[in-house]
Amino acid sequence: MKKMKVLFSSLLTVAVLLFFAQPGIAKSNLSFGLKLGGGLNYMLLTDYNNYVDDWNTYLENEPDTFTGSFDNLHMGMNFGGEFILYFTPNIGIGIGAGFLSASVDQPQVEYSFSGWLSTWYKVNQEAKVSAIPVRLTFHYTTPVSNFMNFFFNAGVGYYLGSLEWTDDGSAWLFGAYSTSAEASMTTIGFHGGLGLEFKFSPAISFFIEVQGQYAKFSEVTGDYTNTNIFGTTAEERTLYHYVWAPDNTTELVWATAPPSGTNYTDVREAAIDLTGAYFGGGFVFRFGGK
Repeated sequence: MKKMKVLFSSLLTVAVLLFFAQPGIAKSNLSFGLKLGGGLNYMLLTDYNNYVDDWNTYLENEPDTFTGSFDNLHMGMNFGGEFILYFTPNIGIGIGAGFLSASVDQPQVEYSFSGWLSTWYKVNQEAKVSAIPVRLTFHYTTPVSNFMNFFFNAGVGYYLGSLEWTDDGSAWLFGAYSTSAEASMTTIGFHGGLGLEFKFSPAISFFIEVQGQYAKFSEVTGDYTNTNIFGTTAEERTLYHYVWAPDNTTELVWATAPPSGTNYTDVREAAIDLTGAYFGGGFVFRFGGK
């Protein structure tokens, strides 16, 4: 992670040095922009959604009875602001930050298993993923008409993320339980997009854009608490991914060590994958320049 921080700071330093190293850029050509916007964000969150899909398939194929189903976690909101220094009317470098999040409050799922000792379970899960990306972005803008511009952007970001996870339920044999976990994460990500800018005046524009992003948290460790009839456990745990071989189902578990045994395959630390697409709009305010 230290190398990631060095990479991000190095890119920022290079951008600043490139600007001041260009004597041909006259001060009158410089302008400043403030970009504010937001919209819908779609994230893959592959490990979590595979876990949800496999559980739903398992319940549907079981002869025992169940009600409800687990929901996927994909859609969320994305908001941000950016300060842009335009070297020319077409080229600029921006530094900004944003906030993106997605959450799901699972409806209560009830299921029962028949046999020599019939049992029943009630489960309610809630998951919330959020991140604050600090981004360095290259901007290129070209006029389409007197009142409309086409733009392209691409850059790198340092993502500060968090995961909140709760799992509450009750069982006929073991009574009620409550599980919660909170983890903080960091990673380097990349983004790029394109869009249209509609000019109300030389100083104010409205924009719409589509942007893709790649950002994956691969080390998810945090404070874990579980309370049941046997007492309370509070410790630091890591979120692990594995496939339970007998049923070929994806599982996620908070544990102090990777699960092991012949029935556990594809064992690894779980990833929180924010890779996806964003669609939104907002306003750009420009100051200075010709």
